[in-house]
Amino acid sequence: MAKACWRSCVLVALLVLAMAAAQRTAASDEDIPPLRSKEKLQMLGWLTSPVVDFEPPPISSIPSNRPFKAIGFEVRNAAPDMAEFARHAMEVRLGELGIAGQVHVIHPPNPGTAGSQPAGVSHCDVLRVTFVFDGAVRDVRGQAVSATAVDMIATQPVSEEGADGEWRCREVAPVDQWTLQVGPRVAVVPESSDVFKLQRELMLSLIDTQIVRKILLSNETAKETFRSWHGDLK
Repeated sequence: MAKACWRSCVLVALLVLAMAAAQRTAASDEDIPPLRSKEKLQMLGWLTSPVVDFEPPPISSIPSNRPFKAIGFEVRNAAPDMAEFARHAMEVRLGELGIAGQVHVIHPPNPGTAGSQPAGVSHCDVLRVTFVFDGAVRDVRGQAVSATAVDMIATQPVSEEGADGEWRCREVAPVDQWTLQVGPRVAVVPESSDVFKLQRELMLSLIDTQIVRKILLSNETAKETFRSWHGDLK
């Protein structure tokens, strides 16, 4: 209900803003603070500490220990360069964690495109992520403010872990998919602020708190790399 209300109050679509000022969206590594920073380590350290021993059913979430070998991104209602920023940020994170050779970042126009996964990667080894932006400009006590919201929807075909520890596609018709939806994450800033910088920050926060977290829980190499950084917290 709250999400529906948010959608109904949109006054200015970010897609229109993006078309008018797409030149401001060029990605820079300065927009991607390293995971090894104290702030990021503290955030991820908290996220990787299990609070309760509970695994949501596949209908509502992707099991946290389910690995993936490829990831594709789509961004809606934002400038085209935002999808490239998401891909670049993911490549940076994979490099930091030492698993750039284990997880591919695929570049299809739409991450749902059939046959887009790399050779040797099954369809159920691909995590497909879509970011959906909404925006509004409102007057608050005589000052125009810009509100930005983003949802993340991630899907991965259902698979099962065998006795040998290997994950295999569950071949059923139609193929079931795990789905994880997070958001909306909302930020409100003065209208004169850089909306596209804010979009990048919101999207990166979802990559770090959702996708990187999933990698740390499912990939031993990434987990060991992360653990080796803990001295930086002192």
